[in-house]
Amino acid sequence: MLLPRPPNGCLTILAFFQRAIFSIIPQGCQLALDSGLPVVVPVRFFAEGQIFVVVGSFTQHITCSTVTGIVLGGIAYHTGFSIPTCLLTGGLCSVAGMLPDIDSDTSRSFQECIYLAAGLATILWVHRLLQFNLSQDIIVLNGAGMFLFVRFAIGGFVKRSTVHRGMVHSIPAAVLSGEMLFFISAGTTPERLLKAFAITLGYLSHLALDEYFSIDHGTGVVIGQTSIIGNHVRLYQGVTLGAKSFSLDEEGNPVDTPRHPILEDRVTVYSNATILGRITIGKGTVVGGNIWLTHSVPPNSKILQSKAVESYFSDGLGI
Repeated sequence: MLLPRPPNGCLTILAFFQRAIFSIIPQGCQLALDSGLPVVVPVRFFAEGQIFVVVGSFTQHITCSTVTGIVLGGIAYHTGFSIPTCLLTGGLCSVAGMLPDIDSDTSRSFQECIYLAAGLATILWVHRLLQFNLSQDIIVLNGAGMFLFVRFAIGGFVKRSTVHRGMVHSIPAAVLSGEMLFFISAGTTPERLLKAFAITLGYLSHLALDEYFSIDHGTGVVIGQTSIIGNHVRLYQGVTLGAKSFSLDEEGNPVDTPRHPILEDRVTVYSNATILGRITIGKGTVVGGNIWLTHSVPPNSKILQSKAVESYFSDGLGI
């Protein structure tokens, strides 16, 4: 059973931290798919069968969670926590930015996270056991058991039982990660709560970043080289962001001039819509299915087809 993806707007608790994060990450996406040479691509593509999804890159996710961890560690220091606790808090938040991608065995996050999670869980568990005056042999055995459990039992379960952006890629999974860390970590209750919150917050920063741009059921989507796409943009299957025409140089090669659409923030383009030329689709605009659009539209517009005219005949009338 797959848990639902976080809906738009449910992660507003991160707004304060995201101001710092997105000041160093481009606010728009400039894609160069038709040439195969990206100019600025702060997203990455991966395939799930015949469905292509666009999400934040590994570098973006780790940058986002690291900046969030630095801010959280600074706040913790100013509220009276010790420097080692604050450093550990920031580090946990940074690492948590990779965790939602642990459900993809082809991703860089899975390869690094499964070992990192196993090692981190072992260290925290051993630290916890030291409080119970157990023998060194028992602690070593428990530590080894924790590493093997995370590496093979949890890692194997994730590989067999999940799909990317499935149940691991959800808010309940973020909360569960925080609860698990609270259970295995040592220290006072406020320190354990802080560490658990750090994991949850880093996890949520990953989910928030993935909501900034997505292609749903992206089969047949065409995005021109000079297209510019804002935040929270959604494209459905068969959408084309193309050019009406392009100039050629003396050798007959296309001149690299802006010729594709600009989609501002929160634009939704439904299936099989075609948007051509260097036009601007204003913020919050909805472009309906099977629309052919070659002119700019102001913000918060709705571009829809005319309603079909239904005619009924009886007893031969109207024929």
